[in-house]
Amino acid sequence: MPRVEAGSAFSISSALLIAIIAVAYFVSAKLGLSLAPLHRNVSLVWPPTGIALAAVLLLGYRAWPGIALGAFLINASTGVGPAVAASIAVGNTLEALAGAYLLRRLTGFRESLERLQDVLGFVTLGAAASTTVSATIGVASLCLGGAAPWSVYGDLWWQWWLGDAMGALFVAPVLLTWASRHQVTWSLRRVGEAAALLALLAVVSQLVFGGWFATGAINSPLGFAIFPFSIWAALRFSQREAATTTLIASAIAIWDTARQVGPFAGQTPTERFLLLQAFMGVVAVTALVLGAAIGGRRRVEEALQQSEWRYRELFENATLMVYTADLHGRFTSLNKLGEKITGYTREEVVGVSLADLAAPAHVELVRRMIARQAVEEAPIVYAPEILAKDGRTVALEVSTRPITEAGRAIGVQGMARDITKRRQTEAALEEANRKLTAWVNELEARTRQTALLNEMGDLLQSCLTTEEAYAAIGAFTPRLFPSESGALGVLGPSRNLVEVVVSWGDPPPTEQLFAPDRCWALRRGRAYRVEAPGTGLVCGHVDPSLSTGYLCVPMMAHGEPLGVLHLQGGSSRAGHPDQPPELLLESHRRLAVTVAEHIAVALANLRLRESLRSQSILDPLTGLFNRRYMEETLALELARAARGERAIGIILLDL
Repeated sequence: MPRVEAGSAFSISSALLIAIIAVAYFVSAKLGLSLAPLHRNVSLVWPPTGIALAAVLLLGYRAWPGIALGAFLINASTGVGPAVAASIAVGNTLEALAGAYLLRRLTGFRESLERLQDVLGFVTLGAAASTTVSATIGVASLCLGGAAPWSVYGDLWWQWWLGDAMGALFVAPVLLTWASRHQVTWSLRRVGEAAALLALLAVVSQLVFGGWFATGAINSPLGFAIFPFSIWAALRFSQREAATTTLIASAIAIWDTARQVGPFAGQTPTERFLLLQAFMGVVAVTALVLGAAIGGRRRVEEALQQSEWRYRELFENATLMVYTADLHGRFTSLNKLGEKITGYTREEVVGVSLADLAAPAHVELVRRMIARQAVEEAPIVYAPEILAKDGRTVALEVSTRPITEAGRAIGVQGMARDITKRRQTEAALEEANRKLTAWVNELEARTRQTALLNEMGDLLQSCLTTEEAYAAIGAFTPRLFPSESGALGVLGPSRNLVEVVVSWGDPPPTEQLFAPDRCWALRRGRAYRVEAPGTGLVCGHVDPSLSTGYLCVPMMAHGEPLGVLHLQGGSSRAGHPDQPPELLLESHRRLAVTVAEHIAVALANLRLRESLRSQSILDPLTGLFNRRYMEETLALELARAARGERAIGIILLDL
């Protein structure tokens, strides 16, 4: 089997295309030459012009060989010489090429003829301007070749141009529109309507142009009966059907006029066809312009419907609550998410103001924003809370902008985001930050307290006497408890009385001397707190008319009480307003217990040290200074006397 190369396949298809165009051109030209009253090469209706122009517009410039071949063959068949036939063919070919070029170049031509600029461009450039090329070259070729005298050049040129223009106007729109994208959705009802249109058009065209009404008047008004069908086709169908209607009516009119019947009969053939061409030209242009105008309006309506559909889709499926309202804030529409957020259907909410849904604390805010929406052009953003239908409080972030018409606000479009969870998260974060701040403050306070305790402990370890210790305690306890009055009571040697040795604050928080059994902390051996007046038993050493709570902490050492640390005042919240009260009370108690332990240990060590020192220098039987003390003292006094060059005497020496 022979192999077909790609190039040969392309050549076959191109040759087939050229042949089809040439045959179509030749056959239609034969029909056109049957209407040549003045010269056998000059027809009053030249359908090949429409075929050639449509071929170039649809297929491109590659269609020119078929046009040239068909034009040469048809002109050669009329008896003119080959040179004249070739020259006329050149004019016919250039006519189609020029028309297509001008339309593409100047108007951005679309074959569907749906735009008014396409129709006007086609009529002026494709049908009127480009046909002058063929008329000029063709008539000049006939005269130069001796096929026609120069005396009839003007008449021939006019008929040639008019025939080509009518051929382009009647035939090309039909071919272009039928070759373009399908424009009408056909249904059984629409098919029936189209059949009725064609049947009535054929009947009325025959009534008007077929001589059924012998009016005997040129330009009879009956001709205008064609216009309703062109309007019908343009309104109910598309540009394709309107162009087809015009072609059918034109074909019937031309056929009947050629038979010398109808409203244009009774004159010379040239006059009859000139009148017919003028009339049908008006019909064709009117139908095309009307079809383009209606098509444009239909496209605008379709675009508006599409835009409305897209807007509705965006409106209903938006991830935000979208609504519209009048200038008084009353809802006029609400999307699905808005129904879900508010709990109300759009039927329930239409006519209801957003202020009616607002939480009581936010009603005034919403009313102010509604009042601003009516007068301000800039978008407004605010964050109200509303009550949903089920009673839930919903926090919203609302953004509104005016809906304007002719520069005047007629309503409001709003978008709202449900920020309830965000508000809850923010509240939780705020609470967590508050707790973290409290913990940090507590940690800082503990750090300061620990530093003060360590400093006080180091100082107490360096004290030689209880008086020094009391002074150190008096210096540090006000810094450890800055917002409280306090006192340190110490049991005397008899352990029957508690004497206050250190106090701070004004007035004195406790009695200066009291029995141990009058303090509940010393009785129980653990801290005792009265949080507020009237909430517990008050120790006997405390003024019963006190206006604040207090805390007593026993000072214990080796299981024995040494005294009591008494604190009185508002320490539970002073300096720590964000901390929970129970945390502050426990922190305050631990600090007081720790301070009491430090003081108790320091005082116990001092007392132990004094006891050991007394035992080392006193006689256990008599309580007098012993020999060791005498020797140490004598050596010290002798050294002083030697340094001062003084004498020293001993008055009594008990050995």
